[in-house]
Amino acid sequence: MYSTIYAKTTHWGFVLHKPNYEGVHGALIPQLKTLLVLAVSLQVGGVVAVEPLGQVRFLNCDELTESSGVCFSQQRILWTHNDSGDQPRLFAFDPRGKLLAIVEVSGAKAVDWEDICYFQRDGTSYLAVGDVGDNQSTRDQVQIYLVKEPELDAQVTEPRRLQLPVEAVYSINYPSGPVNCEALAYDPVSQEFLLATKELLRSRFFRIDARRIQGNYKVTADLGQSVLFPLVTAADIRHDGQQLILCGYSSAWGLNRDGNRWDNSNGFVVELPRRRLGESICYHSSGNRLYLTSEFSPTPLFDVPVIASAAISP
Repeated sequence: MYSTIYAKTTHWGFVLHKPNYEGVHGALIPQLKTLLVLAVSLQVGGVVAVEPLGQVRFLNCDELTESSGVCFSQQRILWTHNDSGDQPRLFAFDPRGKLLAIVEVSGAKAVDWEDICYFQRDGTSYLAVGDVGDNQSTRDQVQIYLVKEPELDAQVTEPRRLQLPVEAVYSINYPSGPVNCEALAYDPVSQEFLLATKELLRSRFFRIDARRIQGNYKVTADLGQSVLFPLVTAADIRHDGQQLILCGYSSAWGLNRDGNRWDNSNGFVVELPRRRLGESICYHSSGNRLYLTSEFSPTPLFDVPVIASAAISP
């Protein structure tokens, strides 16, 4: 068990924890830990309660070898995908880790799938897959693929193999040129996609109008705000749109909505389980738990409580 200890002062919040940067070059670990402490110290001004880290299960599928993104739908289905190098396909599991379906996404490419999010529009459920990875910052365009979530039976004895067509493709460029990004979330309040960059000192939030759900679109992302949280590997927005969670290699950082922005003056830290190459996070539909996976096989599924500092709306 690992925990995070917070001490309240007038301007500083001190974070003490065992470093957990599995998969990051060892020479960077002290610097990254320092950056995380500084980022949180500058922006978190209060005491945050921390509960013990949650339980772990495993996602039972030999074909899932590098779970890079995860989301949880209203059907109580966990959706995930492999990192770069795989086919354009999705894996569906129940919360216990039982494989329900493997879904090929026809009309999509899989250059570097990094994250996935779920949303509803006019009673229809959608999955948005972020082919947005760009470690070398060389891609002129990245893509978000939209598919309709299929109805699945959790009682199946054998997983189904399905094929789904792409409903919409967003081909995205950034106003300042290519960036490294691994985090995608859907904002139900603004009806926008949020892309959070993966940078050593900060994360920049780019916004994309997500009201169009059919067709092919070329868009330039709008730069929103920046926050001091290093190496963001995943993100999710709670179903009521009032809270954003950012995933790092050691901890997650929660931000509450303040109008059209995310309040980085009153964020909170969630200590994460020790993971090897952990680059995924999503909210449970209750809003008070998080699911996490790892780019490792067999794929662990962590269920972690999160203490929300904003009331959960129905």
